[in-house]
Amino acid sequence: MWSRDLIIALRLVGTRLHLDTQVQQTIQDLGISSSPLSSPMIAITGTSQCKQFIRGKPIRFGYKMWCLTTPLGYLIQFDPYQGAAKCAYGDIGLGGSVVLKLISQLPDSVHFQLYFDNLFTSVSLLDRLSVSQIGIGGTGTIRSNRLQGCNLADLSKCSRGAYDYAYDLSTHVVLVRWMESKPVTLASNCNGVHPVMTARRWSNACKAKIDIDQPFLISQYNKFMGGVDRLDQNIAQYRIRIRSRKWYWPIISYLLQTAMHNAWLLYRESAAAATLPLAHLQFTREVCKVYFARSQAKNAQVPLTVHNPKSLEHRCSIVEL
Repeated sequence: MWSRDLIIALRLVGTRLHLDTQVQQTIQDLGISSSPLSSPMIAITGTSQCKQFIRGKPIRFGYKMWCLTTPLGYLIQFDPYQGAAKCAYGDIGLGGSVVLKLISQLPDSVHFQLYFDNLFTSVSLLDRLSVSQIGIGGTGTIRSNRLQGCNLADLSKCSRGAYDYAYDLSTHVVLVRWMESKPVTLASNCNGVHPVMTARRWSNACKAKIDIDQPFLISQYNKFMGGVDRLDQNIAQYRIRIRSRKWYWPIISYLLQTAMHNAWLLYRESAAAATLPLAHLQFTREVCKVYFARSQAKNAQVPLTVHNPKSLEHRCSIVEL
């Protein structure tokens, strides 16, 4: 099991992050209103009873974290996965409970729109997130066994760009099935089908790219989804390579890297970036130089206690005694 003391410390870090008024003001100043949600993995090489295996992930073995980010990858909220028994399911399932927990510290003055995959999406969750209750929009892919009896058309034999949709008057949730290379179903309580957009896809018959119809909510999903993947990509480029036998070290190093990543994204939006643009690696080096210089200055101010060596006569007198 997870160490209770460390998990409490991790939650205090996340809570402190969101209770900080400067962070909330930064979210409002940057105009952050769309937040992807996913579950990245923290890689570990040692043995741990908390170690998990998830097939298809870039990091298959490691610790699982629930993360809420912006489309650019700015980490807003996180929570370590501690097993299914630690979440209150209710009628929204494990994924819905995670979503409600992660958005509990978001500022009320910003109307957020969440984007998530089929692990989290359900009609009950979108109903809970609707404007009449919490005021947060939600859009995500949904599994066929969560449609609550809604019979959408089978588009497997239709041409690309075909779609079918249904609208629930009681929950104000729209379900859309769209045919691309294969049918995909999405649900939303804030985005609709219209206006119908166009998407360019490669056609083997025409040997060229063609325009196909695409419902509006799918275009929004493709536009804003992927912030967690971008966070993982940026961290993986300059990952901390220090290894330790302590099971909590990968989590601590992950938090250090996400803090540096968040600081770099904030720097890119600041006025200083216009005069001195810095890449992720350059920004990390500059931060390390600042802390190294502070450490040297602090050590230089501390006087060293030098003990005078004893005289030769004093040493000889001690030997004679």
